[in-house]
Amino acid sequence: MNQNEKFELLCQQGDPIERRICLDQAVLAPVIYTYASIWADFVFPKRVGDGSTVVPEWMPFAGSHYTAIARLYHAYRAKLHLANLSARLADGQRDADLLIDAHATTASFWESLGSCIDNLALAHEDMRLIDQLGAEEDEKVEGSGGRKHLKLKYPTIREAYDRRTQFIHSRLVPQKVEDGALGFNVRLLQTKETHWPARHGIEEEFVEEFHNEFWSDFLVELGNAWGGFYSWLRNKYGAPADASPILLPKADWSQLKPGDIQITGGPIPPSSVGMPPEYGSGPPPSGWR
Repeated sequence: MNQNEKFELLCQQGDPIERRICLDQAVLAPVIYTYASIWADFVFPKRVGDGSTVVPEWMPFAGSHYTAIARLYHAYRAKLHLANLSARLADGQRDADLLIDAHATTASFWESLGSCIDNLALAHEDMRLIDQLGAEEDEKVEGSGGRKHLKLKYPTIREAYDRRTQFIHSRLVPQKVEDGALGFNVRLLQTKETHWPARHGIEEEFVEEFHNEFWSDFLVELGNAWGGFYSWLRNKYGAPADASPILLPKADWSQLKPGDIQITGGPIPPSSVGMPPEYGSGPPPSGWR
């Protein structure tokens, strides 16, 4: 199969969340096609039973790889919600709830990117990629082997993870309404700790514009990292093994619209903070079936 055929297979045979993510293929193009290729080559052929699991030795990898793309999509949904909040402010709405929502959504954006990085790093480790990296040591870059590799090689990924740390562990990065838009002091992001008062001066930027620009840069770099991982997998494991995967009922994904995918509890609803709803204790490593 070529790359497009692998993507179509994911859209047909992936779980409901994967199929929903496929609808935004244009936005996620730097990553989604590589994700689909890894899934088609190394996860899909190893599904067993009803398709909700893969062979035991591949389950950790399948779970990490799946969670990485899901968390990336959570970040994308958070970015969309920031745009929605900005539009409401431009229309003249002014209340504390909007600011609370803006802070929660911004935190969701960075935390989701951090989780995406963590799980892509775990996928590296699950496939023993770290054995191929040698003794890449840098005391200034903390974290597990896979995460250290990503942060050393990809500066935008490292920046995203630093912001994840800041938004989880440090003080709030204040936002304010100015000229009908959300703004903040971008210099508060120069360190992993939020200093009150700011130690590096003031440089105001619009929240939506800043996050849009960072998202674009991050997605390209993440695509490079994911592509490098795929190349390593192909070199190590060669062509995927001939297997008889579980096929799900065929669906016409080209006609699918947001909200069409059904799961326990009804169609997937839009989220107020860019996060998909919770379903029980979460999907199995190979996804919901």
